[in-house]
Amino acid sequence: MHYSNAARFALAFAISMLAAALAYFGWSLDRVARQMPAILQGVDNSSGTIDAVVEQVKHINQQVPDILKRVDDINEQVPGILAQVDKVQQQIPDILQQVQAVEKNIAPMLAESAALRAELPAILAEVEAVRNTVPSVLDEASAYRELVPSVLDESERIRAMVPPTLSRVEGIVASADQVGKNASEAAVQGFFTGIIKTPFKIAKDISTSMLPDADLSKSDKDAIASALRELIEHPEEGAKTSWYNPKSGKRGEIVLLNIFTKNGLECRSIELLPREIMKGKGPVTLCKDKNNTWQVQN
Repeated sequence: MHYSNAARFALAFAISMLAAALAYFGWSLDRVARQMPAILQGVDNSSGTIDAVVEQVKHINQQVPDILKRVDDINEQVPGILAQVDKVQQQIPDILQQVQAVEKNIAPMLAESAALRAELPAILAEVEAVRNTVPSVLDEASAYRELVPSVLDESERIRAMVPPTLSRVEGIVASADQVGKNASEAAVQGFFTGIIKTPFKIAKDISTSMLPDADLSKSDKDAIASALRELIEHPEEGAKTSWYNPKSGKRGEIVLLNIFTKNGLECRSIELLPREIMKGKGPVTLCKDKNNTWQVQN
């Protein structure tokens, strides 16, 4: 009997616990039932998201071949890149060697720069000294510049004298050759002595005879006669020479117009320039007489 009550109690307790469990299960089901709409909404939302993810995955899958191709292209370029890297690495020792050489030269360059810097005051002092001498040099150059016109005039006169002189020399040489063919050595020597000393003569008063009314001083006429001596034996018509008298500052030219023979005498027609010197007179005729002297012909 005692055991029967205990069994009953245990059975009642078990039934009570079963009822409690059923009540909890019912409560849980009710709670799940209440949350079911939200769960279903979440599932729906997840389904939409999953569709987007699936679509993106499909798009990515479509791009995978291009990506793999690019990767293959890059892989093909890798050996070339590695080869260039190897070349650069091989050049690094030479570059480092050059850098070391430059570093070694820096000290001498700095020393040379310091030496130049030390010499700079002396150089500046020398430049200043040269600058101080410039005014005197310019003054001297100005003085020489004033002499240039007269020097040029004299040079021009000498230049004009060269052709007649050369012509005379050629004539002397030609005459010497002829004499050498027809005379002995002693005769040739005598000929040269005579030719060199007095090849021809010009009348002492020839410039006065040519220019009786010209406003010229004696030194002007002497300058004209000296220039005439160089021109008169010139073998070419149109030859000319210039004359200049530094005492009076007057100058001019003498032109050989014509070469001819008159009354068996060798003659020259000349003109003095500028024409104002002639006082309206025309060209002057000079002829060589039997004494080998040039005279003005009226």
